[in-house]
Amino acid sequence: VVDFESDLWPAEVMHLYRITQWNGTLRECDEGDIQWIPKTKVLSLPTWEGDRLFLTKILQESPFFHLRLVYHGDNLVESTEVVNVD
Repeated sequence: VVDFESDLWPAEVMHLYRITQWNGTLRECDEGDIQWIPKTKVLSLPTWEGDRLFLTKILQESPFFHLRLVYHGDNLVESTEVVNVD
């Protein structure tokens, strides 16, 4: 789970899933050009600074994580791993 906070845009919560198999057809969407990228090339793509944090965790096959990312404009000013206490 990734919580995005920004001084320019409404807050968002993103749920990420890691899968090991998939079949189907990629469909166009308004998020950008959808395509499969080899894992070894993912971090070489241009991304937001906070995206690099969660992409790294996914590529390292980290267990469940919850990040809070705070942006001022285009700059990441805070990143926190949220620890849920039962």
